[in-house]
Amino acid sequence: MGSTVASQLTIFLFSAILGAVLGVIYDIIGVFNAVIKENLVRIFAQDVLYFIVSAVITFVYMLVTNGGEIRIYIVVGEAVGWLIYRATVGKFIYKIILKVVEFAIKIVRIFKNYAVSKLPKGKIIKVKSAVTDKLKVIKAVALKKVFWIKPPKKKKSNKNKGKLK
Repeated sequence: MGSTVASQLTIFLFSAILGAVLGVIYDIIGVFNAVIKENLVRIFAQDVLYFIVSAVITFVYMLVTNGGEIRIYIVVGEAVGWLIYRATVGKFIYKIILKVVEFAIKIVRIFKNYAVSKLPKGKIIKVKSAVTDKLKVIKAVALKKVFWIKPPKKKKSNKNKGKLK
């Protein structure tokens, strides 16, 4: 685009829209952090990845609109768009995304429970602990006899039966 005031205003407005889109992406990452158990290292890595991706998107936008020249009004436009998004509809969009993700998780759980309930009953034995005999598990899976392996039942000891008080 040229360097007229109208073209610069257009670039500024589109950069504000780009800032709002980056705000939505940030909210999606925030929902991901809210749903999955909190891990500070993972959150840090996601934030770094977000800033790298947003920097690349900003660079590509500047490359397309200004031939790669860094203009302060583009960065300010993105910041203004991000702040307006966060101040107006950001919390609402975050709640919608969170509800959609929670609903999807419920659907997946229902499907998983339904699928497990339809497996043949005689061949399913659920795993209850990690104390199972690993050799039996390997043989059963290799022979495709069972889907899950049940830990061995604890035998009641007869130590106290023979003693009299």
